[in-house]
Amino acid sequence: MAIFLKQSKYKNGKTYLSIVNGFYDSTTKNSKQITLEKIGFLENLLNEYEDPISFFTEKAKNLNLKRLQENKITETIDLDEELDDSDFTSNIGYGFIKFIYNELGINSFLKSKQK
Repeated sequence: MAIFLKQSKYKNGKTYLSIVNGFYDSTTKNSKQITLEKIGFLENLLNEYEDPISFFTEKAKNLNLKRLQENKITETIDLDEELDDSDFTSNIGYGFIKFIYNELGINSFLKSKQK
């Protein structure tokens, strides 16, 4: 998935700008785009912005960085913490992977694919 500035050329020679999110749809095996923001015709934007293409390209880039930062999962582990004897009855290494598995919802995804 990537957010970018799309420039659509019309038959009358005008260029329309929009910010879109491009992604690959695995069910139809095609790339698709969803319009996030309709900006307007380039000719009209030249009155408001000195260089509208670079301005909105930078805006799309910032939206993409923001989306990537929101999708990060961080977990802190205290390596100095002491475990009592009851903690050794299960596989400790499995706990972190199980946390990520449940956080991402992989189990529900796989169940829906099986149906």
